[in-house]
Amino acid sequence: MAITLFPNGRILHNGVEVASPKMVQQWRLRVIESLNPSYVTLTDWEICDSLGSSSGFGGNMTLSSGVWTFPSTGVYQLSCVASIQDDNTTHQFLTLGYDITTNNSSYTRVSESYGSLGSNSNGHYENITCQYLLDVTDTSNVKFRVTAQDQHGGGSAARAFGSTTLNYTTLTIMRLGDT
Repeated sequence: MAITLFPNGRILHNGVEVASPKMVQQWRLRVIESLNPSYVTLTDWEICDSLGSSSGFGGNMTLSSGVWTFPSTGVYQLSCVASIQDDNTTHQFLTLGYDITTNNSSYTRVSESYGSLGSNSNGHYENITCQYLLDVTDTSNVKFRVTAQDQHGGGSAARAFGSTTLNYTTLTIMRLGDT
């Protein structure tokens, strides 16, 4: 029985990986972003820094114009919860999803979740959750962006709710293991 320890935290037992370096970060949308009938890339994020929260550990994601870059290769879980709001009209078809690139150029839609805003006298609210497992084999080329859409359009646009003090729309990124 052989156990091999690596400086980066990886552990092999008889040649089989039993532990790899972990990474987790939670981000929140900082501002309210209006949606429309075309996919809108959500761009204005910050690391959650509310009282008692952790900014994460194991490496930092980077963000540029809505495009996310990973700190290291590995298998990652992406989990976004978007709080969508509108005061005026009923929006029958809202989406939240991920676009992935493996060549740092062309993007493919890989995951999409749906919701709708119903009518009530206090406004219209919906939380949509979208998750995806991504194998990041090359940090220079494998990237993603989070998009949302109000396919109903017309009238007032639905909005993805953001704040610098509360977590309304969040993105949690976790490295689960080696690629």
